[in-house]
Amino acid sequence: MDIPFTLQEAINATLAEHASSLAQHSQALSDRYRQGRGSQGLNQREALAYAAARLPATYGAATAALIALRQVMPSLSPHTLLDVGTGPGTLLFAVTRVFPSVEEPIALEPEPAMRAMARELLINAHHPWANRVRWLDQPLSNVVLPKSDLVTASYVLNELPDAQANTAALALWQAANEALVIIEPGTPEAFERLRAIRATLIEHGARVAAPCPHEGQCPMAGGDWCHFAERIPRTQLHRRLKGGSAPYEDEKYAYLALVHDTAGDRHARILRHPRIEPGRIALTLCTPHGLRQESITKRNRERFRRARKASWGSVWPSEHAP
Repeated sequence: MDIPFTLQEAINATLAEHASSLAQHSQALSDRYRQGRGSQGLNQREALAYAAARLPATYGAATAALIALRQVMPSLSPHTLLDVGTGPGTLLFAVTRVFPSVEEPIALEPEPAMRAMARELLINAHHPWANRVRWLDQPLSNVVLPKSDLVTASYVLNELPDAQANTAALALWQAANEALVIIEPGTPEAFERLRAIRATLIEHGARVAAPCPHEGQCPMAGGDWCHFAERIPRTQLHRRLKGGSAPYEDEKYAYLALVHDTAGDRHARILRHPRIEPGRIALTLCTPHGLRQESITKRNRERFRRARKASWGSVWPSEHAP
């Protein structure tokens, strides 16, 4: 997933005066998350370090999740947005890329340093929402969420205890007129939390648009978990902060896209990298009827061609789909 030039330039401009000290603050930020303190109480330089080290990866994951929703619900055209836990504005950039129909954005971010960072990035990117975002500064637990067509929450619920996360997710769902998208780290723990949230919201009328092709019980078992990955190019500064030489990083994430309306075509989804073997391609699929392995051989020329282009996380149409 490429980062838009305007966003990368905005990040560079925002960080330019602080590049020499970012490595130190990036390490402090890592220590903070390992200690379970999350984003609470971030200072300005830690917010800068977060934008430098994490924004590109979380942008890639968020954009991929939104694209997955749009693929299943192509007629979805939200006018209003509520982004909860906005951080440095990651979802604001992602939503304008995927759903340009949004004209009235609301951003909930209780941390002053993160709000300031998001505002600065929007201005430096000459973003159309730079002076249009309505900001809310209350904690998620202390605010009545305004109703919006699209509600998003990225890397937020993992910072809450399980019971609070379930309650917060229900509040997010009740605020969504049309769709809710939740993105979390691609860890077994985050997946289990999303699985519990999925069950709760289905009980309250939610339909799953992505990644699941059904509202039945999640079939993942035996320590396996549903997650995906986006490959993000690294800048020179990003490599220095991460302490590595690879020109990219793979951001693993889990997500749920839920809608009030009937979800679109319920095609299977590819849960692993396709395995390319002599004369065939093997796919691990989550289907409307559970997990399934499918082997596509060269004899089925059209499906073999599709399989060669398929990737982890893609939808996989049934054999009789157009």
